[in-house]
Amino acid sequence: MKPYKLIILITLCLFSLPCSSQNPKIKISGKKIAEILSFFPADEPGGTFLVTQNGKHIASAALGKSNLELGVDMQLNNVLNIASVTKPFTAVAIFTLIEKGEISLHDKVSKFVPNFPKEGKDITIGHLLSHSSGMEYKNDEKQRNDFKRAIKNRNENDSNFILEYFTKEKFDAGPGNKFDYNNVAYQLLGYIIELVSDKTYETYLKEVFFTPLKMNNTFLESSTKVIKNRAIGYDSFNENDYQIRKIDSDDSYFYSAGGLMSTVKDLSIWYETLMNYKIISKHNVEKLITPVKYNDGTYAGNGYGVFTGNINGHNFILHDGLGWGYGSIVLYFPKSKLFIAHLRNCGYCKYDIGLSYSAPIRIASMLLNSEYFNKDYPNKTLLREYAGTYHSSLSKEVKIIVEKEGKLYLESKRFGLLPLMPINGNTFFIERNNETITFKKQARNKFEMISNKGFPIVFKK
Repeated sequence: MKPYKLIILITLCLFSLPCSSQNPKIKISGKKIAEILSFFPADEPGGTFLVTQNGKHIASAALGKSNLELGVDMQLNNVLNIASVTKPFTAVAIFTLIEKGEISLHDKVSKFVPNFPKEGKDITIGHLLSHSSGMEYKNDEKQRNDFKRAIKNRNENDSNFILEYFTKEKFDAGPGNKFDYNNVAYQLLGYIIELVSDKTYETYLKEVFFTPLKMNNTFLESSTKVIKNRAIGYDSFNENDYQIRKIDSDDSYFYSAGGLMSTVKDLSIWYETLMNYKIISKHNVEKLITPVKYNDGTYAGNGYGVFTGNINGHNFILHDGLGWGYGSIVLYFPKSKLFIAHLRNCGYCKYDIGLSYSAPIRIASMLLNSEYFNKDYPNKTLLREYAGTYHSSLSKEVKIIVEKEGKLYLESKRFGLLPLMPINGNTFFIERNNETITFKKQARNKFEMISNKGFPIVFKK
């Protein structure tokens, strides 16, 4: 990172500290934020960051390049594809139709798509929103090509385009049984919005969100339109030179599952308006952000269109996105009204993109006096006592805590060993899961573990 960029960032962080008297006073270290963001090389694709509280600016940064060919520096007002951060917009659009009485979470998909495959006859709008529909999402080349053809037919006013695409889907689980992230479900929600509103997906969002809120830089992406301040998307595969994002790869990440472009400022406007109940009611916002319950009574780590998390008692909602040429992540803490967004113009980057996704939550941990990274374990004698296998009647997970070389890890079938990073002697944070783990000793050699991803669940050892 070039020194002058570092100085600009520190100045913003040290001197821009407006805080509401109704919320906890936020403390911020410009030096530490600069360290967190130092992974951005100055001569590679970059990113934008914005931190606000109650909609008021706290800190911001624009790093790296928005255009490698011309050597143009990234600016805070650059427009980038937000990938799957589109999904919360789709979800809230559904809730606006619910408030108009035109749709219900319990409505079957077949009510709107009469010829929908009989295998999916029990799938509801709520199942689509919560990624629990049971539709298989392969994300393979054939599925992507099918969707591109479907979009082409849609543009040619073929009303059957979506049906032809979705009738090819398989149904690998009963609806409401489990979480299975699904872009196809959100494409279907976009289509249902069009059927119910009698408007295109983009037109509906423009009328209910973008125009009233003066979000002038948020719209459905187009590869052919001239878009002012667009940051060019790039990718590097296997650490090779960056290449411009392939237009022919613009497939299932588009449309209502991942097709919007925006700026960090526009995203701040939308989240602040939404979370202050000015778009949908408080009742429906709370429904949107509350972890859903599966058929067997256990709880998910997501609501309707957002994921849920907790850091040291601070609940938050989030969504991230990854596509060719772009990546994104947005966090919002309802109690403190803290918003943090990060957009970048490389999907697959030469640097570790895990640093990009972890940066906002690390910044949030500093602001909320819950810092967890680069810290030693305060009481290593307890680590072996914490290790073990934990069960709960409220979760499908079996939590296996492993002590290895003086550190604690959560065993994950998908990600391997995930480090438990200490906040204090008995409280830890798992970045990958957005999860706070707290251990409590009940009796000699008897421990319980509280897992919190927005809803505290007690596990017994």
